[in-house]
Amino acid sequence: MDELTKDLELLESIEFFEDKKEVTLGALVSLEFNGQERNYFISSAAGGNLLKIKDLTVLVISVFSPIGQAAIGLRVHDEFEVNQGETSRIYKVLAIK
Repeated sequence: MDELTKDLELLESIEFFEDKKEVTLGALVSLEFNGQERNYFISSAAGGNLLKIKDLTVLVISVFSPIGQAAIGLRVHDEFEVNQGETSRIYKVLAIK
């Protein structure tokens, strides 16, 4: 229960949907992979939930996930690589809110 309380307190302290200069906890990030744009919300809590906000589909991911860890601190136009098993994926940061 203490862990859930801490996660809730952390989420309540985030200033959502303000323009950010770099990827941080609480950021809504648009990433390009393989020519497709996808939106991710960087959360302190467990990820995996798919949200629909108007016409925008957003996947909630943990800051501790491979994508979350690699994206923290990056800026628009930065690229990063995530290794998943024997494959590697290159992502590009398109936008940060």
